[in-house]
Amino acid sequence: MEMIKQYTAAVIQAGSEMMDKDKGVDKAIRLIKEAGENEAKVIVFPEAQFDFDPVGHYARKDIFKLEVDETKRE
Repeated sequence: MEMIKQYTAAVIQAGSEMMDKDKGVDKAIRLIKEAGENEAKVIVFPEAQFDFDPVGHYARKDIFKLEVDETKRE
């Protein structure tokens, strides 16, 4: 019978550091180190953990405003 390998996984649910790349990277490094100290071999972040782009899919309309002038369409 083949032995099943087991791994410890860390599923991280933490808020992003919106528009602050350095702070976001520092936070991710801290969380990765903590997961490693708890013997995690697989570490998963949510898709929006690293939200550094103000015009990206997750941009909040109350923070970033994009106006389009439809009269200048070519």
